[in-house]
Amino acid sequence: TREPFPRSDPAMITLRSLLPLIALAVVACVATPSATPPAAPAAQGAAATGTGGEASRMRSPRSDASCPPEFSGTCYPVWFGTNRKPLDAADPGKGFGAEVDDRIHFGKRIVRIPSSHRPGELESPLWRRLLLNVDDRIRVEPAAVMAADAFARDVRTFIAGLDPADRNVLVYIHGFNTSFDEAARRAAQLGFDLKVPGITVLYSWPSRGSVGAYVSDLAAI
Repeated sequence: TREPFPRSDPAMITLRSLLPLIALAVVACVATPSATPPAAPAAQGAAATGTGGEASRMRSPRSDASCPPEFSGTCYPVWFGTNRKPLDAADPGKGFGAEVDDRIHFGKRIVRIPSSHRPGELESPLWRRLLLNVDDRIRVEPAAVMAADAFARDVRTFIAGLDPADRNVLVYIHGFNTSFDEAARRAAQLGFDLKVPGITVLYSWPSRGSVGAYVSDLAAI
């Protein structure tokens, strides 16, 4: 008889790797101080203009890293956990590759979403950018790698600045043919476009980011 599942299921390995990330994010939310913070500027503006409703529930895209003055758009924070190996072990901030590591790395990336961004897209086709002379590409800044306790503390601090009703966690897990940078861009795009109240957390498994590497990706899931 054919077994319903392989004897060694690599998916279970990745699931076990994912659980600490979800647990840390949830604990960070639960442990957030219960005191109600001052209303965010966006919410105050909505109340003043009488828009209220959904606008006041939009996730604040603020972060502790301000956008450079020459950038017109939103600097969107994405917290991450990954079992990819760093591209440079001496400087994990350079990002993570396609090799499997034996540990989970935690951190945060600031993703720049330009004001010309169109919902549902990471960027427009090259011909459109050239024709309209508009660069709407979503870009990522270097990764800020953190220890697990620092990761949980950073999440708590950010969530404490949100309205209690908005303290939610969106966990995004990408599919095949996705690099670490691409996963961070997509996580930010989804959280931003869907106006998710709370924070966006990415779990990135070691996909090789290539159409021709689906078999290798399947073994890494």
